[in-house]
Amino acid sequence: RVVAADSTETFKEGGRPAFSDDGKWLAFSIGKSQAESDKLRKAKKSVENQLGLFDLIRGEKIEIEGVRSFEFSTGGGYLAMRRYAPKGDDNGTDLVIRDLGTGMDTHFGRVTSDEWSESGPWIAMTVDAPEKMGNGLRVYNAATGMLRTLDSHESEYVGMAWREDSADLAVMRKKTYEDDEDATFTIMSWRNVGKKSSEPVIFDQLSAEGFPED
Repeated sequence: RVVAADSTETFKEGGRPAFSDDGKWLAFSIGKSQAESDKLRKAKKSVENQLGLFDLIRGEKIEIEGVRSFEFSTGGGYLAMRRYAPKGDDNGTDLVIRDLGTGMDTHFGRVTSDEWSESGPWIAMTVDAPEKMGNGLRVYNAATGMLRTLDSHESEYVGMAWREDSADLAVMRKKTYEDDEDATFTIMSWRNVGKKSSEPVIFDQLSAEGFPED
């Protein structure tokens, strides 16, 4: 409902509504009715949600197929959309960043996790590629188009987190073993990912002096 005017918009099968910080956009998930879901399952097809994107200034709605999750950037100028993975594909899914001012989309493949920084339009993403070639941690500035690979290794990256209200980032790089030993993790952190000279601070328990061996 537009509070300042006597008008209401209704979207069927809508859910998870989110407003952009600048108050210009409403994003929401569009599901399927029970009848539609049953029909797709009977045909052995995937039941996938759409994304509804409503321009609160112009009163126009856009529908985008096959969006599993979404999140606005801090400030509201950009929208991150996670697609569904193809059947049988255990690697990451496609990530699309939309510039809401121009409507232009930027695509990234094989993304396993992503998160916007609270400080500027930076989004961090971990990548899990086939055969682990190209695995790593990347950051993308949606305003400038700057893309940086902070670390690349044939490992799984987990536990990614931004420091609150800053461009400082941390992640854990996982190391697995062929025997029954538990996995170990190397903790990596960066101060101000926008700096070209930003080098990580690394803690690896296997090489840490005084860390218990067992």
